[in-house]
Amino acid sequence: MFFNIDERGDVTCGGASIAAFPRPAYDSGWRAIGANSTLNLTHNLGRDADKYVVDLSCKHASYGRHNWGLGGDVNSPDSYGVYWLNLTTTAIQVHRNNTDGECPEIRVRIWMYP
Repeated sequence: MFFNIDERGDVTCGGASIAAFPRPAYDSGWRAIGANSTLNLTHNLGRDADKYVVDLSCKHASYGRHNWGLGGDVNSPDSYGVYWLNLTTTAIQVHRNNTDGECPEIRVRIWMYP
């Protein structure tokens, strides 16, 4: 069975299969982000942000896809990793810390539930 979630969060299903996995309502794709910078992403989902589930992933040329440093880490005077903030009904921000060397690309996916 295949599930489809439209931009309003409505779910429809069909097809034949033994398992299903929903698609995110928003997918930023892989985006470059510089050290000590904030990336503003517009998703325009327009629903209650308390009903969003956010997935943040990193990608590095040598390490591939990973989640090292998610949420950020401070080891004075250095700070590593990335984290998301300011989630609203239409946008989200991702910040990369100033001495991070592990997350030059990020991907944000957002799922919604009723």
